[in-house]
Amino acid sequence: LNDTYESPAVEKVPFEMGFSHLPVMAEVAVTYRCNAACIFCYAGCNCTTNPINNETEMTLEEVREVLRKIRIEAQVPSVSFTGGEATLRPDLPEMVAAARSLGMRVNLITNGTRCNARLVQQLVEAGLHSAQVSLEGTTAEVHEAITRIRGSHRRAMQGVHHFREAGIVVHTNTTITQTNLHDAVRFPAFVKHTLGLDTFSMNLVIPTGTASLHDAITVRYDQIAETLTEILAESQRQGVAFKWYSPTPMCLFNPILHGLGNKGCAACDGLLSVGADGQVLPCASYDQPVGDLLQSSFSEIWNGPKATAFRQKDFAHDICKACEQFSICNGACPLYWRQCGYDELFQAHRSTSADPDPYEKGVV
Repeated sequence: LNDTYESPAVEKVPFEMGFSHLPVMAEVAVTYRCNAACIFCYAGCNCTTNPINNETEMTLEEVREVLRKIRIEAQVPSVSFTGGEATLRPDLPEMVAAARSLGMRVNLITNGTRCNARLVQQLVEAGLHSAQVSLEGTTAEVHEAITRIRGSHRRAMQGVHHFREAGIVVHTNTTITQTNLHDAVRFPAFVKHTLGLDTFSMNLVIPTGTASLHDAITVRYDQIAETLTEILAESQRQGVAFKWYSPTPMCLFNPILHGLGNKGCAACDGLLSVGADGQVLPCASYDQPVGDLLQSSFSEIWNGPKATAFRQKDFAHDICKACEQFSICNGACPLYWRQCGYDELFQAHRSTSADPDPYEKGVV
């Protein structure tokens, strides 16, 4: 093997950003109404007191048009329906069927509380493939301290059961806050032995929407590393798969080294996120759209200046842009830094600058 030989049949491409020209996954919020009142809601939902607003919720036909653009123009093979609480839309099964008619794999993101056997069967018949049920605690006390709805823990667990019984691929997702941080390590055993599942996922609370009004619930990047390593170890002991969704700065925690994969920011990059009014958002948590998919083509929006700026990671701090790991973590979550400031980043930069080998400092 001659490592110095350059074959004319092989084109060398530097490892850098810009290799993804189309999104690889899509999500469509079909309502911002919700029957929960979570303390961290990115959409700022206010339980069912939110009225039906025809100006901010797409009609079924508009959802069909958005799905067509996602599948045909953006070439995304799958879609997740989300909210708010998507099951508050009585025409949700028709939306699922519309996506399936385009050959798409369909996922539902739900709090599970409305997912009785009858609704789940309707979704199965429409072509639903998988579901992600939000579960914020292993006990009712923890879960309902977050959802602020009594009985929501029991009903969410029943929803998981109904999906399993119907043959739907289902896993739980937990948003880690200060309220449930102590409970997080109990999830591997809980999902396996209580829910009978083999997979669960988690993400760090994003300080936007309702969460931005409750600073005390925010978990900092420099806090999460120890908890994640404990969850990983317990997941391995229990024999369940653990997925970590949050963009994570490599200088504070290396998710790749721990087997969690690359967790860079997917805003207007790998992710195509559509709000309940048809606006394309950088991600579901962002409050500033980059275009209207009901009024413009996918290409016009995706290649426009706003979306391109996100894809080029213009939001990243100069420290991140100068880092050799920038192409991997992309500077992590801009919404996090916007709310929490850059103190952790500055400290990590000082630490790694003092010692050129970050492995010796334990930050990777």
